[in-house]
Amino acid sequence: ERRKIMPNLRTLMLAAGLLLLSLVPLQSVLADTLPGPLIPLSLEMTPPPLPPPTLLDGRVSLVGGEVTTSQQQYEYASSHQLIYMTSDEEYQARIESGYFELLQGPYLIVLAKRPYVLPSTAKFVNQLAADYFVFGCGKLVVTSAGRLSTERPSNGSIYSVHPFGLAVDLRTRFIPTECADWLRSYVSAKEASQEVDGTQEHHPEHLHVVVLIQKPEPILLATVPK
Repeated sequence: ERRKIMPNLRTLMLAAGLLLLSLVPLQSVLADTLPGPLIPLSLEMTPPPLPPPTLLDGRVSLVGGEVTTSQQQYEYASSHQLIYMTSDEEYQARIESGYFELLQGPYLIVLAKRPYVLPSTAKFVNQLAADYFVFGCGKLVVTSAGRLSTERPSNGSIYSVHPFGLAVDLRTRFIPTECADWLRSYVSAKEASQEVDGTQEHHPEHLHVVVLIQKPEPILLATVPK
C-alpha cells in the first residue's frame, strides 16, 4: 500500500505547485533573478540618443552643415602670425602697445574676464551689437573674449583661438527666442561672406564667433581734374 500512496502524493504536490505558479504573475517570480524590472525587448535594444557635440568633438558650422574643427581655427590664426597669449605679463604688454583693444560700446554688456581683443574683432562685435539693438533685442551680452592659454575651461579645446584675441562668446541663453534666432542668422550671413566663423555650442549654450582677418581695403586716390 505504501508504494501505491507515494506516487499519488508526488502527483498531488506537483499539481499544487503548478496551481500556485498559475496564480503568481511571471514578472514577480523572476524579479529576484533579473537585474531590474522587465523591459520590452524593443525598448531594451534601442540605443540612447547621442549627446550634442562639444568643443572636443569638433564644431558644427552654422552654414551648410560644414564642420570646422578647433584645430583648423588654430591653424588659421597661426598662419596669420597672430600672438598667442600665455601669461599675464605678455597680455598686459600687448594691451599697452595697442595690439589689443578694449571691447566696449553703448550697445554692449561685456562680462568677459579679459575684455581685450584684436581691433578687427572689437569692430565686428560693436557693429553686430548696434544691429542687434536696432532689431529690438537690447544690448548684446559678451560672456567671453580674450583668454590666456592657461585659462582653458575643463570642456574647452586645446586649440582654442581665444588666446589670439580672435574670438568672442555671445549669450544665446536667457534671451527671447526671436533674438537668439536673429543672432544666429546674422552670424550665418557673415559666415557665408567669409567674415566670421560661427558655432552654436551647448556646454553651456552660447554662440562662439571667430572674426576672420580681413584684407585692408584699397585706398582710392582722388582724381584731380586737369
